[in-house]
Amino acid sequence: DRLSHVVVDVDYLFNEEFYYPPPKPLWVIRKDESGFDASKVTVYLADIPFVRLRAGLPTDLLQGNASFSDTIHAAQQRFAPLNLTLDYRQATLSCHGIPVKMSPAELSFYAWFTHRQLHQQPSIYWRSTETPSLAEQYQQHYLALHGKRGKYAQIATLLANGMTREWFDERKSKTNKALRQALGDTTAQPYLLHNHGHRPHTTCCLNLEAQAIHLKHPPDNITSLSCMTS
Repeated sequence: DRLSHVVVDVDYLFNEEFYYPPPKPLWVIRKDESGFDASKVTVYLADIPFVRLRAGLPTDLLQGNASFSDTIHAAQQRFAPLNLTLDYRQATLSCHGIPVKMSPAELSFYAWFTHRQLHQQPSIYWRSTETPSLAEQYQQHYLALHGKRGKYAQIATLLANGMTREWFDERKSKTNKALRQALGDTTAQPYLLHNHGHRPHTTCCLNLEAQAIHLKHPPDNITSLSCMTS
């Protein structure tokens, strides 16, 4: 989008017979009975700078599914300090003060990476070897957030032999999609899971500073979870 201002010399600005230079010669008479050819008047188009907010608004707002006051609030939240709050007891996530809805599988995946970042653990990819294993770490976060409800049994079966690239990449993609939908592309950037390095050993992590991360009611087994890389 662009916002422009049409600028013309003051000699022509208040003449009621002149609006814009026509494509053909047109003689216009001034109040003092002097005249000028309107087609030869120079008009300037000046860009007016403004703050573009569209990329920072959530999808629901852009689709017209929110009130005017909700839209203003969301735009103002874009300039708020970075803040990620994950409540294990309520299984809820908010980023930038905005609730983020995720499925149990994706919320557990994001909680896992949030915990890793908070405890300064290294960036990983689906084949990284750690103790406990990546699959075990993920399942601990799922159990802490959701217990054995929902698709836990199905996920445990899928991860019985460890993570696959397809499963890992799908969780990451859906997690980032949920963040973008809730926060908008621009606001979501610091909260996304980002890739590092080059294929075939591209790793993934949350880059958010630890002081912006707040875990509420983390269970003891999560708080004391430590990993050894081999």
